[in-house]
Amino acid sequence: AQKVLQRPLPIQKEAVDCTKIFDVMKKHFGCKPACLQSKNRNKDLVYARQIAMFLLKKYTDKSLRDIGASLGGRDHSTVMH
Repeated sequence: AQKVLQRPLPIQKEAVDCTKIFDVMKKHFGCKPACLQSKNRNKDLVYARQIAMFLLKKYTDKSLRDIGASLGGRDHSTVMH
């Protein structure tokens, strides 16, 4: 019993979805989800969009195609990049 009690308890992770990641992007970068989904290729916006793609890939179980679709119809190869 002492050995079991010395182990750290597993922490349950909160479910992450697109809206939560978009909220984080809005707070950090100041860009709205509509901007992330736009065809605008402004340097700052592209960087924020790439970070959003990374976070969506890392913290959700969405496919590359679904991630691209949620960010304005981007191709899966863009998400891979």
